[in-house]
Amino acid sequence: MIRSPAHPGQEVLVLTNGILGPPGLLGEWLDDRQFQTTVVQVDANDHVPDPVRSAFVASLGAPYSPRDVDKPYVARELMLQETCLQRDLPILGPCFGGQAPATVLGGEVRRFEKPDHGWHDIGTHAAELVGEGPWLKWHYDAFTVPSGAEELARSAVGPLAFASGRNLGVQFHPEATAAIASKWLHWDPHHTGDPDQAIYAFRGADVSA
Repeated sequence: MIRSPAHPGQEVLVLTNGILGPPGLLGEWLDDRQFQTTVVQVDANDHVPDPVRSAFVASLGAPYSPRDVDKPYVARELMLQETCLQRDLPILGPCFGGQAPATVLGGEVRRFEKPDHGWHDIGTHAAELVGEGPWLKWHYDAFTVPSGAEELARSAVGPLAFASGRNLGVQFHPEATAAIASKWLHWDPHHTGDPDQAIYAFRGADVSA
């Protein structure tokens, strides 16, 4: 379980990055607790609401990496996360959403030699913040823990969670359901092969199929 930095009834801004990454279990969790949730698909909108009234911002996974700053929506989201960090506005970030604040805080994002996919238990150093799982991992890149941040969990391939102040970045998908994972598997048919070929296939998926 990941603890919330907010209280029910407050506003929360959820950033999605493509229609293959809906809020899933996170959306259900927020609805059950009567948070006032605004969901914005960043890659389909030139404007993202100012989160000044939000209790926290949740940034979900994406088919691109924070390294892809030539993509306008990636650059927009990095700028938004930098603004959140400057305002001490908490960020909850799974996968891309965790890689982005890690990047803004001075960490690095690197490409894996092969994709890291599947439901796995993880080695947690802070079970009260990040449980051992199983969690769904579905990523081609990984972050390093920024200087001054605390590593909360890891696996054999590297760090899986970090905290910096009130911000939490994880390299897995607590929002994912079995149905979401099934769609990723369908639209990412090369997920066990070369990561560059796989990510290009995932980015070009025909989501109407």
